[in-house]
Amino acid sequence: AYFTIDQQQIDMFADATGDHQWIHVDVGQGAGLSPWAGRAVRELQLPAGVLVALIRRNGHGFVPHGSTVLEDGDHLTVIGEPRALREVESRREAPVG
Repeated sequence: AYFTIDQQQIDMFADATGDHQWIHVDVGQGAGLSPWAGRAVRELQLPAGVLVALIRRNGHGFVPHGSTVLEDGDHLTVIGEPRALREVESRREAPVG
């Protein structure tokens, strides 16, 4: 079973452990407004040093491929270099491409 973890919990863990190499990204959060929804992972134009490591969808987790299309409501675990992750956080609500 998977537990829902939000960014605040990840930030608390990162601060406690010094591990700032992963973030949690919600796609759309049910609003249908995310520019990431309906796009394949490879179309996201993520910075170098970043990897979508896990997608949780409808209670199930899986490792995505570049061709995996994101859906509204997906929960992504993104890992990478802290600088690159800050860039992902700053542009995840901006239109892609």
